[in-house]
Amino acid sequence: TLTPQMLEDARRKNSDPRRIVQEFLKAGYTDLGSRTVNGVEQRGFECRQVGLSAGMGDNAVGEIWVDTRTGLVVEMTIRGRLADGQIEVVCNDFEWNVPCKAEDFAVEIPADYQQMGDFNVAEADSGEQLVEGLRFWAVLSGGKYPKSLATTSLAQEMREIAHPEAGAAALPEGDATQYMLELQAKLLKLRMGAAHFTMLEATGKDAAYYGQTVKPDQADKVLARWKDDAGTYTVIFGDLRIETKVSPQRLALSERVRQGRLHAFVEIDAGVIHPTRGTSDTDVRYYAKNPIMDDIRRWIGGPINEALRHQRLADAGIAASAVPDLFVWVNVRPEGLVTAHVRTGEIQESTGANEVRAIAVPVAAVMLMFLLIMMGASPLITSVMEEKTQRIAEVLLGSVRPFQFMAGKLLGGVAVALTGSAVYLGAGIAVAVRLAWTAYVPYDLLPWFFTYLVVAIVMIGAVYAALGSACSEARDAQSLSFPVLLPVLIPMFMLGPILKSPDGPLATALSFFPPCMPTMMLMRQSMPGGVPVWQPWAALGVSLAFTVLMVWAGGRIFRVAILMQGTPPRWSNLIRWAIRG
Repeated sequence: TLTPQMLEDARRKNSDPRRIVQEFLKAGYTDLGSRTVNGVEQRGFECRQVGLSAGMGDNAVGEIWVDTRTGLVVEMTIRGRLADGQIEVVCNDFEWNVPCKAEDFAVEIPADYQQMGDFNVAEADSGEQLVEGLRFWAVLSGGKYPKSLATTSLAQEMREIAHPEAGAAALPEGDATQYMLELQAKLLKLRMGAAHFTMLEATGKDAAYYGQTVKPDQADKVLARWKDDAGTYTVIFGDLRIETKVSPQRLALSERVRQGRLHAFVEIDAGVIHPTRGTSDTDVRYYAKNPIMDDIRRWIGGPINEALRHQRLADAGIAASAVPDLFVWVNVRPEGLVTAHVRTGEIQESTGANEVRAIAVPVAAVMLMFLLIMMGASPLITSVMEEKTQRIAEVLLGSVRPFQFMAGKLLGGVAVALTGSAVYLGAGIAVAVRLAWTAYVPYDLLPWFFTYLVVAIVMIGAVYAALGSACSEARDAQSLSFPVLLPVLIPMFMLGPILKSPDGPLATALSFFPPCMPTMMLMRQSMPGGVPVWQPWAALGVSLAFTVLMVWAGGRIFRVAILMQGTPPRWSNLIRWAIRG
């Protein structure tokens, strides 16, 4: 209810209209001179006053005329740009010193009135209203937050993101008016939340907003914060998660970590000494920039738990010296399986499993095999293509048959791979002998390594040579080579699951898939426990049969395509040439 006291307060606080003129002229002005309207002498001024431009941009121009006798405003004009048009706002019906009556302020709500927003104090204090508006803004702007929550800046940014050139989406089909009402209602939520935030800034609540640097995908960064009268902070993070009751000390320590003055800090709940099932105060929290991969987080658990054991013993009245074994940590040592000698039947005790031997050797074997395949087989596609485009192949085919030509290419690739393997393996074994690491070298796998390498080079090289004979441009060769290389990469993609379960169905199935067999079977054989004796031989037989098929099909494609010019390579043509010859 509007009381006489409220009317008196309003009159007293706004008793001097000259303050409007003073605020208007703060930005600097140009004197427009004098004029006389209806017998009243007026003085005019022109200035730029962003605070009165209502979101029209920085180029809004204001014009104000003042009664020289009373010093009161009689006319005020603001001109500016809004979207693609020009707008001019004129206020010239001023009435000063009008008595206020309560009935003059009675509001009659029209029947068709539609409320667009509601200021909820509880939602504003908790940050929910601001979060709802920021979430809609991020969608509307394509993954950004407002740079500032100040009223003028926010109005300017609203105009920019709603401008068609800024990428605003077209209005949906149907009721465009209803859509615009919903749009304005959501933006109003943001404006009300921003206004509340601005009030917090003005009232010393240590409010801060970082929308200019924080993005929606940065869940660990603070987007906004403020504190209540009790000094407890409310924090909104980049993913619009709200955390309340954030202590000032925790926030201050976090700021020191961000500045590089601290590496991390630990917070220990009071209930960790004597935890009770079902309670939530039994955590130890580690705060850092990258807490997941931080080695200190893994280490610090030991000292904390040891201190907790000492404290629990002290609370129970037991001296730690009375039970010294309580704090002895027992390691679980990995061991292989006990075996029996094949010929004598003598039981052979297991040898301790070495983690380096179990992980590093299989990974190194896969990497080396892949490197040598790339050295020996991959260059064949470009080599054959260049000899075809430069007409060198036509000269060579005058002396040898196409299959002999391709076979020579394959033998060259095998020679390159074997030479590279001799260099790498020789250097590796020499280093192992020098450092007394010979126990890590699987000498028994060297014959299998060279066998698998030759099979892989011939298998993959035959396909690469056939593809090179069908290509006339490097672009075509690149597009055709990746599908051939992909099966070779599969074992590298599956390193984790294979190392955990080398005898599982996935590892076994890939071992019998010929393009994957050389790297996959070598990796499994180099792991502790090995593989059943029959599997390497069976997989090698399947791969040899597949290699013969690839050489036969590649030779037929090579014979047809090596002298063909101007025909773009297509998989359908390659398959047809392989079948029909």
